[in-house]
Amino acid sequence: GVTPVVLNCVHFTSIDFSAAKAFAALVRDFSSRGQEIVFLEASQKMVRLFKYVGCKNAKCCNSEVELEHMLFGIVPLGHRNSKSLQGRATDNHEVIPLIDHSGNHRTSIEMKIVKT
Repeated sequence: GVTPVVLNCVHFTSIDFSAAKAFAALVRDFSSRGQEIVFLEASQKMVRLFKYVGCKNAKCCNSEVELEHMLFGIVPLGHRNSKSLQGRATDNHEVIPLIDHSGNHRTSIEMKIVKT
């Protein structure tokens, strides 16, 4: 499959309607080619704005632990009671990872900074 793209939103101090519409278009564009985009540490305001502009299927997570859970379907030992994973214990739901790590994929997260 196609590797998901993770956009770290930790430094986004605010987002307006036009920016939210652009992110929604980005999610649709990625989705049309079978690629996921995940927003890491998006603020609650940003998530609400995504929903408001019709981007209800944007994938967002609050921490790198939650990101690893979303990408690979695993929760590292010691993090099962993490606040960002509260209510998501592995014994009460099935996790469908975005990355199939049964093949020849790396099972670690590689963070890259892309300058624009």
